[in-house]
Amino acid sequence: MKHGGGEESIPLAGRWEKLEGLEKLTTDERYLTLNMFHHIHRDASLFAANTEAERWRKAIADKRVIRRKLRGQNAYKVTIRPVAVRP
Repeated sequence: MKHGGGEESIPLAGRWEKLEGLEKLTTDERYLTLNMFHHIHRDASLFAANTEAERWRKAIADKRVIRRKLRGQNAYKVTIRPVAVRP
């Protein structure tokens, strides 16, 4: 799908067998069904990205981000320390 922000797509190669019944739909119904799948996929991707970004923002604010140098490499491993739950 092309729009002002670029181009989006959902790869369907090899997945047609799992979408039984599409051949029975009219072209308009097939378009609307695939368009619905596209919007569901996009919304789920945005939700996951926003959730992960919020998790990292909270970890940074709470100073729970751990950075470790990888031995023999010019790279770091960055993780989030779990929240300590006090009884």
